[in-house]
Amino acid sequence: MKTFFVIPHGAKFNGADPSMTPEGREQVRALRPHLPEDISEVWRGEGRRHGEVAEELDLRPMRYNALFGPASSVERRESGAATVLPDGSEYPFKPADAWIFRASLLCLIEAEVKDRAAICSGRECLMALTGKTAKELKTGLYKVTVDGDKVTCEVIALAPGDF
Repeated sequence: MKTFFVIPHGAKFNGADPSMTPEGREQVRALRPHLPEDISEVWRGEGRRHGEVAEELDLRPMRYNALFGPASSVERRESGAATVLPDGSEYPFKPADAWIFRASLLCLIEAEVKDRAAICSGRECLMALTGKTAKELKTGLYKVTVDGDKVTCEVIALAPGDF
């Protein structure tokens, strides 16, 4: 059994591999007092905003894996959600795209992630682990426990506002 903490990024700009907005940075900073002091290691996704989460929380990522957050970004469009790749290419987003990574995430967590790690990520990581939708997952600090195939997720703190 492993317990770790997942912090998805706050509000972000649109576009390819976007940064967080000043509001998004503020949202993440508001979570700092809620972080446990006994973090064993820090992971991050590959997107620019995942590094910004670590920066705003005064955490130093030791490891990275794209499964915790790709550089691509999901954006809301009038025609529906779209995935924007780092080169600017756009493709229709399907919720099933996020679930594809569940088995890979569980293998990575079992093999590599230390108990009580912090993971600076995107919502897709939490969606894949918990089965929740993006609308159910706000910017916040989540305590995730994995015991074999069983995953539980507890909200420790939610950031003000959301994107």
